[in-house]
Order: sequence, then structure tokens, then C-alpha cells
Amino acid sequence: MAKKNYYDQLGVSKDATEKDIKAAYRKSVMMYHPDRFATKPEAERKTAEDNFKEVNHAYDVLSNPEKKENYDSYGSEDGPKYNTGGGAGGFGGGFSGGGFGGFEDIFSQFFGGAAGGGYAQVVPMEDINLHFTGDLHAIGCANNLLCALIDNHVHQGNVCNIDTRRILFKRCMDMNDRALRDIVVGMGGKINGFVREDHFQITVASEVMA
Repeated sequence: MAKKNYYDQLGVSKDATEKDIKAAYRKSVMMYHPDRFATKPEAERKTAEDNFKEVNHAYDVLSNPEKKENYDSYGSEDGPKYNTGGGAGGFGGGFSGGGFGGFEDIFSQFFGGAAGGGYAQVVPMEDINLHFTGDLHAIGCANNLLCALIDNHVHQGNVCNIDTRRILFKRCMDMNDRALRDIVVGMGGKINGFVREDHFQITVASEVMA
């Protein structure tokens, strides 16, 4: 089976800028994130899972200058020695199509990569790590601050008449804990707010990430 075109997978042209590629990646990864398909039929979840992995790999290549140059020139991010023909449109299907491209790829296969394990990987580990920069923590804090703001507004009189049964903005944390996906908050009396159903999702699935 022929390899897919990385530019097509992200929905950008070959002359797209680094900013365009990053924006397209963020949009695609949110579209196919497994948390969005947790309640969907198995076939739909599997398709989303495959697309999520392909989008991550496409960005891994196109966001890395060396890999991108190899891909544009030889049709493989590993360069000419692993390619069996053609440029970016040829896709000869050499070694890189079914094996490992280097140590970092082997590490990623077994341990999920330095930027997160499995589906938690947000960006390629050789590009940036959100934990190193503190961005992931900042995103989580911003997300949960908005949730607290909504709850406090309702507790203080609900001037905007927010329907507490239809609050869709979820709290988040940097861990996938099934027990916290659907919870009840506000228990313990009036001082703790109002009782309502709430939800947690992993930080990378937060709307703030978009």
C-alpha cells in the first residue's frame, strides 16, 4: 500500500509555512483526538485512532527541517539510502514505510515518546516538550480557572442565566483517569457551590489547546 502524502494529511500545500503547518496540525489533532470518539462505535474509534497517529507522524516529519528536506527531495524522511524511488510524490515504500527511522522512533514505539505516552503525545519529542516549558501546566490552569469562573458566577446569582444542565466546558488534568470522566461537583452544602454533573478530560484535549 502506498504511503500517504504528509502534506495532504495535514491539509496544507507543499509551500506552507511553519506557522501554517503547526496550525493545521493543531486543528487535525483536535479533530481526531481519541477522547472525542470514546463513545463512538468501534470502527469509528479505530479510524480516528489511525488518523490521529498518521497526523502526528506527518507533523513529526514536516516540523523537522532535516526530515522535511529529505521528504521533499527523496520521498522519505530518512533520506536517499532508505528510499526506493521518487520525490515527495513518489513514495517508493522503502525501509521507512514499515520499520524504524532512528533511535527516537524506536523509543517512541515502546515508550510513547518524550512528549507524552501513547495518545498523550502532543508534538514531536525532538521539537518541544510541553512539560519542559511549563505550557501544559499553564493550559491546565487556564482551563480550570474558566471552569471555576463559571461555577462561581452561578453560585453568586447567575446573572447570565446559565443553564447548569448544559455546561459543556470540561475541567482537565494531565492524566487519563476513567473515574473522573463523569463526576458530580458541589457536594457538601451551599458553601461548596451548587450540585451539578461535571467532567474531566486530559489537558491536551482542552479547548484552550486550540
